[in-house]
Amino acid sequence: MGSSLIIMTIISGAMIPPMMGYLSDVQSVQWAYVVPLVCYFMVWLSTRMVGWSTAGSRRWSSRRSAHNERNGSV
Repeated sequence: MGSSLIIMTIISGAMIPPMMGYLSDVQSVQWAYVVPLVCYFMVWLSTRMVGWSTAGSRRWSSRRSAHNERNGSV
């Protein structure tokens, strides 16, 4: 919980609102919402990358071992 509060304080409070404000001044408020969209995309992408590297390998290795047990292979 502590680390999430630190991240939210530093990133959200210090960087995201000024970036949104600048983009809304230069373009429009609608374009300013691209900034949180990019942030959400990066969070989604990082969860996909971690999911593929750890859970995916365990899932495939367990399927392989179950297949080998059924077929009598080692």
